Amino acid sequence: MGIIKGKIPLLILALISLSASVSLVNTTLSRNSFFLATTVLLIAYLTTYKKSLFSPYQIIAIGLLLISASQAVWLLRFPETNITGSFSQYKETSLRLFMGSLFIFSIPFLLKNANKKTIDIMAKIMIIGFFYSSIFSFYLFYKEPEGRLSINTVATMSAYIYLLQTLVTLSCLVSLDIKSKLKNLTFLLVIIISASVLSLTETRSTLLLYPVLLILYCLKSKTLSKVDFKKILLVIIPIILITLSSHSATNRIIGIFSEVHSYDSGNNDTSIGARISMWKAGINTIEQNPFGTSAYNRYQMNTAYINKYEHGNPEAIANLKYHLHNDMIDSTSLQGISGSIALMIFFGLLIFISAKYKQLSLLFFVALPVITLGLTDTLFIDYRFATTISILIAIHILLQESNKDSHMEIL
Repeated sequence: MGIIKGKIPLLILALISLSASVSLVNTTLSRNSFFLATTVLLIAYLTTYKKSLFSPYQIIAIGLLLISASQAVWLLRFPETNITGSFSQYKETSLRLFMGSLFIFSIPFLLKNANKKTIDIMAKIMIIGFFYSSIFSFYLFYKEPEGRLSINTVATMSAYIYLLQTLVTLSCLVSLDIKSKLKNLTFLLVIIISASVLSLTETRSTLLLYPVLLILYCLKSKTLSKVDFKKILLVIIPIILITLSSHSATNRIIGIFSEVHSYDSGNNDTSIGARISMWKAGINTIEQNPFGTSAYNRYQMNTAYINKYEHGNPEAIANLKYHLHNDMIDSTSLQGISGSIALMIFFGLLIFISAKYKQLSLLFFVALPVITLGLTDTLFIDYRFATTISILIAIHILLQESNKDSHMEIL
């Protein structure tokens, strides 16, 4: 029994923190660590199961399971088509989301048996992992300084996952019982490093979203009368200054306004214009195939629509073979209404649980960024993201539960 209460929770938490930390820099190690942790946790939970061993957090597993099932069913319905890469992506993401659902389903074992000391070890591994991933990112940029930083995947997905890793690192840091000066200095160091890495990816959505998330968390974690606005400025100013110091990143952010103006003027051959064209094409495909279609048929329909109604937008057509730059539209245009229902249930459960049980970090550092980023890009077709979100949901829950007696605040 002592092993169950001590060694097994430590092993599981060490594995998932390792997996989350290296999800970008070593995908094989990340996958193997995650699968092993899930297997050990599921066995431990089932072999120690009691009727009282239940947690409301388990219902989040339903959302992950539904997304996984919707992708798997699409694979069974349309196994022969692979023009957009969705087939190979869904094979991986469906499996990892399924494993993620099993992990969240088994989380009562960790809530009962993982003590504060064990969770602190997990938090320290996550913090070390953040610095390792950041150093690796700077090394990659040093090797190839031209263009946007890509960490073993496209620049945008690199930025999305790195942002989520940064946010959970901040949560891990504030949960530790260490000297206030050391905590504040480390916190600022994480802010500076992360803002630098995100600037190198030149991903506009993450650069704009990052400071907003920190401000919202600061404001919501205290009553307004107790908010220290000097500390908020201390957090936000480094992000702004580092972003402004990056000429390329600044130009891309400023370019948002010119791209919107170009679209209003009839020129849709821009990044934003291409997204709008793809969204329109995807919605048209959904209207004609509400129960889903093959990747090949979607590609043909989208291409025809853009050629006819969007002046043959070359930027949009060039990206159609990948995805439609919106989680809801992309999944529904392939999987049908089951894809959108699965996503809505998942986000609904995540927000409901976060609000009901005051899981502020889960709300502001997982639910809100994933929903927001999914409005202009497609996250759930990337296996790294599928692994990351499954683990980070669990980590945020464990961190907050282990610190219920002490208020968690930034700085």
